Amino acid sequence: MTMFGYNILGFGVFSSGVSPISCDCVVTGGGGSGGNTYGAGGAGGTSTQVDSRLFLPNVSYTVTIGGGGAYETVTNTTGNTGSDSSISGSGFTTITGSGGLGGAGQNGVDGQSGEIGSGGAGSYGSDSSGGSGSVGGDGGDSGGSKASPTYIVTSGGGGGQTADGQDGGDTGGDGGVGLDWKSLGTTDNIQQWGEVSAGGGGFYGNQYAPGTLRSYGGDRQPGGYGAASNYYGTRGYATNASANTGSGGGGGGFVGTGTGQQQLWGYQGGSGVVVIRYLSASALATGGTVISSGGYQYHKFTSSGTFALIV
Repeated sequence: MTMFGYNILGFGVFSSGVSPISCDCVVTGGGGSGGNTYGAGGAGGTSTQVDSRLFLPNVSYTVTIGGGGAYETVTNTTGNTGSDSSISGSGFTTITGSGGLGGAGQNGVDGQSGEIGSGGAGSYGSDSSGGSGSVGGDGGDSGGSKASPTYIVTSGGGGGQTADGQDGGDTGGDGGVGLDWKSLGTTDNIQQWGEVSAGGGGFYGNQYAPGTLRSYGGDRQPGGYGAASNYYGTRGYATNASANTGSGGGGGGFVGTGTGQQQLWGYQGGSGVVVIRYLSASALATGGTVISSGGYQYHKFTSSGTFALIV
């Protein structure tokens, strides 16, 4: 029979003598940024996993890498959504990893719900809920407000691909655990942090208790740290999620009149990443950074490009 103008013999040998190859793919969208003002952690971008997808010769496949959600610098504002990543091509069913949602900002605003939920913002006097995830984890709830003499307020961590973000508690919620694709861990830098699609950490605020100072809020590398705002002279900025991990950024802090209190912005989500692998002792295609490991060839895309079989 013929397909795309080429004769296919048996299982799929083209007249050019180059066979299609069966590939496993993971497509990770950019992570969401943290919320501004009592900010919660951003959600990880969705990692879509597809195994045994056939790629054909003489077709150029477009790989698009989504950016992480941008810094949120407007007071009392929910963080920004990351952009989608994808693989597409002629006659090919597009594989898309959706961008993660931004963490909630402002006093007591609930997290956003979507494929992965973002965290709920903290408040003095009320609680908020994390958003729910239809594919991955839920965002963490805020920690509410702890009464005198501590006056500690915390926000929830963003959801990750495989686990919920933690509730704010006493320290700010950690982001949810991401995806360790194919149990690769940190093998040969295919996943430099051992996972993708982790949530960002939530904010920690301490108004009056010098004995409980913190330099940051919730944690979850490769997601960003949440900010810490302490009345007595110290503060810790939120941090960006690591690039090409699709993880959520850390939630920002609050404004106050005491020494060391200032507005701390919600920080950026990590950009996305695409990895395509196939069984072979040598590269059969071009595109991305090619890594040979465990009998497979891995094409890792950290920026947009083209994947094509060598003919």
